[in-house]
Order: sequence, then structure tokens, then C-alpha cells
Amino acid sequence: MATAEVLAAPVLSELSLAKCRRLGQDRRWPKWSTQCFMRSLGLPVLNACLIAPADRDQLASVVNSFARRLGTESVMVRSDGGVEAVSYRRGGLTLPVPEAIAWAEPALADGRAVLLLEPTNRFTNASTAMIRIDRSIGKGPDGGQLTVELLGAGFDLADLARTGLQPHARVEVRNIDWDRPEPLWPHDVTVTVVTLSDDDRIERRLDFVGRHCLPADARSGTGTAAERARAWLWDQGYRDLFEPFDLASALRCLPDWHRDAFSIVAALPQEDWNCVATGWSDLGTGRQIYWDIVDGSHKYGRG
Repeated sequence: MATAEVLAAPVLSELSLAKCRRLGQDRRWPKWSTQCFMRSLGLPVLNACLIAPADRDQLASVVNSFARRLGTESVMVRSDGGVEAVSYRRGGLTLPVPEAIAWAEPALADGRAVLLLEPTNRFTNASTAMIRIDRSIGKGPDGGQLTVELLGAGFDLADLARTGLQPHARVEVRNIDWDRPEPLWPHDVTVTVVTLSDDDRIERRLDFVGRHCLPADARSGTGTAAERARAWLWDQGYRDLFEPFDLASALRCLPDWHRDAFSIVAALPQEDWNCVATGWSDLGTGRQIYWDIVDGSHKYGRG
């Protein structure tokens, strides 16, 4: 019987829940720690592996071994650690193993950790949500609010978190006391369809894809970044972006987000939290996952 390959780096799916809880309080690597935190709560996340800067000499071995564990020839890469600087290296890319190694080398050299995750296809998401949890925006213990910004098929979390693209819809659940879990009441829910033409929203997504997400052989050529992205997506059969937004389908997950938000804030290590946020994706494969938790008051501010 073959023995399991030993990895010189922690793999999320192989950690006990107790270990995940401990790592969830280690703020050296915020993205990794919040993925551990989410898993400790039983919430769905991508499998992940952390390479610390001190383990830089193990990079190629770890990336190859992690990909073999997943049974894939590619992995997603992200950098992790500390405050994101102006020179922040854009991640969230799913790359073949050799390209993932090349991407990770300068990040580790800069003293940031590298987070490897299961590969996903950012062009075929069924829906995307940014979920913000405010402890109190009004007076009294029931002044809390859950705000969910929604984008439809073909978009991804970077459109909301990085580019400031207006969502298709915004959902607000008010009158929440986060210390007292209770059912979701329809009279506390407000849904607003955001005024922005579908063509404008798609063009902004295409411009982002054309500038940051296309493979190297598709970045050159004639036309604008958006035009090149449109042509490439169409050629690859990735046409979800051009489908109408399905609000009713997206809202089916609202009770789950509401329930999970209570689980998240009940387990937060900091008792003085005011606002936290997390991302969520329906990957379009029958799988739905959460991303990082961030201090929403610092990352997004008010309003």
C-alpha cells in the first residue's frame, strides 16, 4: 500500500477542527487564518495550502505535491500577510503548476506568504456576493444590519472588492441583534436593484478581464482590452456574463447567508468588532464557497 505524500506545508482539509480554530486566531497570514476560521465553523471553503516565506526553498515541491493531492495540473495562487501595499501583487489566478511557481517566487522573496487553493474558473461563476455585517447602524441592541451586494453570472468577487463595480442588486436585512440568533423575517428585508445598464456593467467587467485576467497569448492584438476579452470569452465558450441577471435565483441563498453571519460573529475572537465582511461565490459547478473575512470598517468604510 502506497503511503501518503508528506507535504512541507499545512493543507487545510487535513487539519483538525481544533487546529483550524487555533490557526484562525493567528493574524500573521490573514487570508489563511480566516479560511481556517471558516472551516472550523463548518462553512464551505476551497481546500488550501500555505507556503510561508521561510519555506521558500520548498516552493516547487509543495506546489507540485498540492496539485497531485487535488488531482489537477493547475492551482490558484494568492499572496498573504500584513497590510496590502500599493505594489500589491494581484492574485486569485488559476495557473498551470509551472506558472504558479513562477508567480509565487517574487511574492515569497518580498516576505509575503503564498496561499495555494483549488483551481476555479472565474469566468463561469453563477453568482457572487459581498456580505457585510454591521454590529449597529442604529440605536439599541437590534440596530445591526446585514448587507449583501450581488452580481450575477460571469462576474467574480474582484469586481466588487477591487474595481468598485456597482452590483446588480443590494439586499439589506435590518433590525438585527447579533447576540440573539433568530429567523429571517421578510419585513426586515429590503431589496434594491441598482441602476446601471447591463451593457455598462458588462463593459467594465470586460475591461477588467482584458487588463488582468487573460492568458498571455490573448493580451496582445488589436482592439481595446474589453474587445479582446469579449472575443476570448466567446471563443472559449464562456458566455455566462452575457446572460440576464436572475434576482430570484440569487436571493434563494439569503437565509443561508443570514444564518452563517450569526455563526461567524458568534465565533469572532475580537469581542469589540464593529463591522466584518466576507465574500461568497456560487462556482457554477453545484458548489458554493466563502472567501476571506476582513475588517469591513477599515476596508470599505461607511456609506
